[in-house]
Amino acid sequence: MPDNTTGPMAGKTVLVTGGTGGIGRATAAGLAALGARVAITGRDLARTRAAAADITAATGNTAVDAILGIGKRLQAEPGLRAKLDRDFGFLNPGRRLILVTGHRRESFGGGFERICTALARLSRRSDAEIAYPVHLNPNVRGPVFAILGGLDNVHLIEPVDYLAFSYLMMRSYIIISDSGGVQEEAPSLAKPVLVMRDVTERQEAVDAGVVKLVGTDVERIVSEAGRLLDDAAAYASMARGVNPFGDGHAAERIARILTA
Repeated sequence: MPDNTTGPMAGKTVLVTGGTGGIGRATAAGLAALGARVAITGRDLARTRAAAADITAATGNTAVDAILGIGKRLQAEPGLRAKLDRDFGFLNPGRRLILVTGHRRESFGGGFERICTALARLSRRSDAEIAYPVHLNPNVRGPVFAILGGLDNVHLIEPVDYLAFSYLMMRSYIIISDSGGVQEEAPSLAKPVLVMRDVTERQEAVDAGVVKLVGTDVERIVSEAGRLLDDAAAYASMARGVNPFGDGHAAERIARILTA
């Protein structure tokens, strides 16, 4: 661990939660230059240290702790799992679930219209169904309900809490989303994620092969989702349970660092 003995933050330990992305890297490097001991929540220690040589530790992301913790809770509390099964009793266990989320501003307008057109085409499959907790922003709800409302195999539901959403992620077969958090959590559940963006700050997941960028292009969304539904080898290549963002022990590492 570097011995930073000079600077206005000498002797202080700072936890940076931005990972190895631009904001996290810049913040960590700046704090290190002020003399602080810096722990960053980027999972890959070698990559983190390459980004900023004075980083003292990589802890992993506590979001991974949270999703794995909920999985353990649902196993330990069958009554809770049964309640969630009842709450989502409208889902057909004989069909594979495509879980969808979308909210990003850059997709307002034509982007969401294309996304919904792609989902409408996927809804024609007899072996799958779609669950979409719809964001409250009217720029999202407008095209979603106009294009997808009333379609067979499409369940448009109100936003759900983290426990319920975690349950839906665990129950899903694939996830189509523009959420950064989903990209961090779903790999631990061995759920392939198709990201409706052209770029992502979670490049580690793309590099690991557990997330794929599909943008808002109708044909690409339909073809990539169809490939995961129809090609067992393609599905297995993404559903490996490999998560570059953490292993469920980030909080333990953080506690050790902060109490050292």
